[in-house]
Amino acid sequence: MKNVLSTRVNLPYLEELGSTDEEYFEDEYIEFLQEEKFPKYVSLVNDILDSYDDVENLKEFTVDVPSFEGGNPERWFEFALSSTKIERIEINLTYFFNSDSGFYTFPRLIANMAGLPGLNSLKELCLKYIHIDDMDFDFLVTKLVSLEKLSIENSERLKKVVVNGGVEKLEELEICDCLYLESVEVSNVMNLVCLKCWGSMEYKYILRLHNVPKLTHFQTSGNLTNSIEQVLSGISVSVRDQLLRLKLATNPLCMSIRDIPKLKNLKHMELLIDMHERDSAFSFFQLIEACPLLEKLEVNFWGYRCDMVKDGEPEEWYSQRHKHLKTVTFSGYVGWPIELEFAIYILKSAVRLEEFIVESCDRYDTAKKEAAAAHAREKFPPLLRKFKPFFVVQPESPNLHYVAKKKLAI
Repeated sequence: MKNVLSTRVNLPYLEELGSTDEEYFEDEYIEFLQEEKFPKYVSLVNDILDSYDDVENLKEFTVDVPSFEGGNPERWFEFALSSTKIERIEINLTYFFNSDSGFYTFPRLIANMAGLPGLNSLKELCLKYIHIDDMDFDFLVTKLVSLEKLSIENSERLKKVVVNGGVEKLEELEICDCLYLESVEVSNVMNLVCLKCWGSMEYKYILRLHNVPKLTHFQTSGNLTNSIEQVLSGISVSVRDQLLRLKLATNPLCMSIRDIPKLKNLKHMELLIDMHERDSAFSFFQLIEACPLLEKLEVNFWGYRCDMVKDGEPEEWYSQRHKHLKTVTFSGYVGWPIELEFAIYILKSAVRLEEFIVESCDRYDTAKKEAAAAHAREKFPPLLRKFKPFFVVQPESPNLHYVAKKKLAI
């Protein structure tokens, strides 16, 4: 168990009871979970709630467990909302072990919540792998008057998300991986600072943002039906001009080499890129050039592709001078030519670059990770000597870490 304190109940995640990722895919192990481990978990949770005698002072309640027969998440939810001081609730019910019946649905959730005292004090609510439909969502954003953060993940019933005022304290909104999501419309939310909106990988959704004067952080994803250009184009120019930090998860096929909207005040961008051997990084260069004031860039090369280092010569693309980019980090580096193309583009275009960090692939295969690190140690020094001769390596860093000499002198 993580901890059980006078104002906090954090129920143990199933992983802490001794399972591993490799075991998830063994039929015998799944049967063992369903017949032995799950009932024990339910018994443990219920025993904790039965013995907890200070619900009035409860401030935090979290539970992370697969959905399964015999569990009673409704009771857990109502238990937490019985406190007049509850501030944070997180319930995560993964569906893998209950695939026959799908995600968990709260058939009596709304009716039972209406009179609970915690509605007035709850500041943060996170629901994962739980069926929340449009009416449920509307109830949450209108009745939770103190809500500062709302996160809904993996709900197959959520389709049309509408937030139009009425949530005076809401600062963070996350709508992620909802398979049949059709639209997200957020307007007149005066204190919203961060919006995370990740659609499904299969369906297109429409994003509309209006009158969100404090919104500066935006996270989104792109797929073949919902390109990054389409998502960004759905945001008004005035809202795009507010953005200071952007996080994108996508791949080159979901990017266009034209029509990328300008993000003229963006300072910090994170790219989670699922690249493959024959992909081109050129569209990402166009995106970087659409952010003229960008100061910090983090590129995470991700996906199931930590293969052997590939031989080949990287291409050098024409690049515009970028006068504000100072810090660049590559993570998940494998050693493909496309990654070196990305590095060459940065080293050529970022005329005021001060720091470049390369973190090799962190997959489970130690030999591949070491091969990627060795490839970086071989290929990057010549690039730095050619494009940034005033950079020096930081020997004490566990990663390949280059810093401009002038920064070291400060």
